[in-house]
Amino acid sequence: MYHFIVNPHARTGQGAIMWKEIKKLLEEKNVEYDVVFTKRCNHAQDLVRALCTTDDSIKNIVVMGGDG
Repeated sequence: MYHFIVNPHARTGQGAIMWKEIKKLLEEKNVEYDVVFTKRCNHAQDLVRALCTTDDSIKNIVVMGGDG
């Protein structure tokens, strides 16, 4: 399972466009994933923290976009 955290506003909206392309590839390959879109500054940090405290299993986290 892959967990995607996407900033749709990155690069003036390019984050959303890039996500659509990646989503299409994931679905073509039948890759299991979930996605969450950031809504505010530092939101990605909160999302990663929440993912890492849910259980002890290994996580595949992909973060797209941001300035830091």
